[in-house]
Amino acid sequence: MLVYIWFLNSLVPTIAATVDGIEKVKDVWEKLRRTYDGVRNNLRVFQIKGEIDATVQGERTVQEYATELERLWLDYDHFFPRASCKDPGCKEREAFLQERTMVFLKGLTSEFAQRIALLLAQPKIPTLEEVVSAMIQEETRIGEVSTSNL
Repeated sequence: MLVYIWFLNSLVPTIAATVDGIEKVKDVWEKLRRTYDGVRNNLRVFQIKGEIDATVQGERTVQEYATELERLWLDYDHFFPRASCKDPGCKEREAFLQERTMVFLKGLTSEFAQRIALLLAQPKIPTLEEVVSAMIQEETRIGEVSTSNL
């Protein structure tokens, strides 16, 4: 009962009124999830995909750029769940993870071109985490070279 009261009090009053008569917290949660979850919201998937496609590093650091893409991909996976196959052997999962690595690399500034070429020359494309780490190291190296040339 304590959880139920806390849950109702955490809702906006107009939304709380729609679930006030439901007795079980689980049922309240399910009603709210079905109403407000937005999964399979094709318009939102389309918008997020457009944001992902338009996201490039620009003036951001590699970490800021990677964080923005990861945030967008989390939203995308929420609204388009079939893109997040959980089985480790899932070929679709491996393919879309490689695609995400490519999207990240494509959006980096031209100063990373040589390191990108080295990564893509490998027989197996590294994971996104490995690529982000490599690019952060490269960003540090480029910064050190720039400062030593001053």
